[in-house]
Amino acid sequence: MLENYKATFSSQGDNIKEKVKSLYSNFKEKYIQNIPGREFRDTTIATLTFWNAFQTANYAYIQDEMRTPAILATSLVWLSILSLWSLRGSRRLTQNSDS
Repeated sequence: MLENYKATFSSQGDNIKEKVKSLYSNFKEKYIQNIPGREFRDTTIATLTFWNAFQTANYAYIQDEMRTPAILATSLVWLSILSLWSLRGSRRLTQNSDS
């Protein structure tokens, strides 16, 4: 895993401009291009919609002293769902790159 991060965030060049350009191209090639655009869009829309709906309900129906625990519990559940979704997508990317 560390080797993967090292390769992703390494840079070459003599001056700072070349190093930044190299770092950006490595990051784009090894990270950004592995994120499917449709899934990123769907996840972003789902997260913003869900979070805005939850915050509306949180301020409308939940008592003041229970808002923070409700936010923490909901955030934990939502992040778990997104992590499982990400894990599933990562497995699919790995399977596609192996074939």
